Amino acid sequence: MSWVSILPALIVTGALLFLPGLLLGFLLRLRGMRLLALAPALSVSLVAVAALAAPFVGIRWSLLPVLILTAVAAVAAYFWSKHVGKPALLRQSSNARQLVAVIVSIVVPALLIAFVLVRSMHDPEFFSQRYDNFFHLNAVQYVLDTGNASPLWLGSMTSPAGVPFYPSGWHAMVSIIVALSGASVPLASNAMIIVVAAVVWPIGVVFLVRELLGRNQILSVIAGALAAAFPAFPFLLLHYGVLYPLFLGLAVAPAAIVVAWWLLRPGRVPRRQDWALLLVLVVPGLGVAHPGALMAVVALTVPFVLARLLHQMRTPGRPRLIGIGLLVAYAAAGVVLLQVVRPPASQIYWPIINTVPDSIGEVVAASVYGYPSSLGITALMIIGAYSVIRRGTYARWSILAMAVISAVLYIIVSASPYETLRFWFTAPWYNNPPRIAAFWAIGVLPLAALGGIVLVTWLLRQRLLVPVRRFFERLPIVLIAIV
Repeated sequence: MSWVSILPALIVTGALLFLPGLLLGFLLRLRGMRLLALAPALSVSLVAVAALAAPFVGIRWSLLPVLILTAVAAVAAYFWSKHVGKPALLRQSSNARQLVAVIVSIVVPALLIAFVLVRSMHDPEFFSQRYDNFFHLNAVQYVLDTGNASPLWLGSMTSPAGVPFYPSGWHAMVSIIVALSGASVPLASNAMIIVVAAVVWPIGVVFLVRELLGRNQILSVIAGALAAAFPAFPFLLLHYGVLYPLFLGLAVAPAAIVVAWWLLRPGRVPRRQDWALLLVLVVPGLGVAHPGALMAVVALTVPFVLARLLHQMRTPGRPRLIGIGLLVAYAAAGVVLLQVVRPPASQIYWPIINTVPDSIGEVVAASVYGYPSSLGITALMIIGAYSVIRRGTYARWSILAMAVISAVLYIIVSASPYETLRFWFTAPWYNNPPRIAAFWAIGVLPLAALGGIVLVTWLLRQRLLVPVRRFFERLPIVLIAIV
């Protein structure tokens, strides 16, 4: 089959992943990169909540519940922005060079990732022969046949007694793509894979790095390059399993991490309630896409929470009491999440795959789960870590802490001889090394980006990249002239 046949499904997929979220985000006065990057996370949440609510109000699953919920959310967002929100909080300025840098940082990795995926698929109708995919493809058809995409229902396909919860965000979205585009289930699934991996993921990565480290043009390009440089994500979950629900959740996770970053950062952040609302809005999508993605965000944002608590506790009087209260609340929430999200012990049966030294070596060599070593990424991570130690800031220490947390979790899940330790720290991901290897990429990518900008800055000071810098300085003028 010709690849032209997938175009309608790709267009519908892009519209479903972006348009509902763009409308909601725009009414919440998000603009620029923030609007673009948060749109998929908001759209996934709208689809997830609609899928959960539709059976309770007697509506068969289709695009209609999504449209109804989007309309209700849009009205609520309008009134929130008018009476509670503050426009200045979300206003961004940009220039032609920044715009070109952002476009390049998104388009280049998108093309590279799409090229790899198209070559691996061979045909738009072909589907992965891996074990889990037989469930996922049939689950989409089950949603179409029963008219129910609720996570409280989907597990009944394989268990007559019913499964209390099965993450159905992926299947709900693919079923709508099938219904609207007329594509087959395998073709619609492939369209979803391409858009999520080649569009949603690079946008989220560039957004994450820019918000944590600044809106430098070169930094944006480095972030985009790194989005296509880690095989652990987005490619690992597409050939192991396959784990489409976790793949979708982790693709929108960078946007959720940024929201948590803005909400929890110490100091004066105007109108924190806007960021609190956005966090509330993106959490349902993460949870229904896959609870493992939600727990990955929780794990990677621990440094933000601790930094905020330390800041509060250093402030005398009422803020210190608030900090202690937040610490207790956070610890309690973490215990509850571990109990709720952690699967039954009978399903946590993956053994270790390495020794501790081997796993440490994989982390250092950027070769988690047996991928070939990447000395370039290793060098960038080392440079990034050195720059944190030498000139640490709140943002830089947070980035290093994210990398350390993801690395430690991978070492525990892949090599710890203590099953109790694995049960408490990695059971939410079934003690399954590939799942943690996938979000390890999210945890270390900002550190590698920091190393990249430090290296490039040093080279520019040595005048080794002056011709390159002049080329990029003139690039916006050349592109405008061509257009």
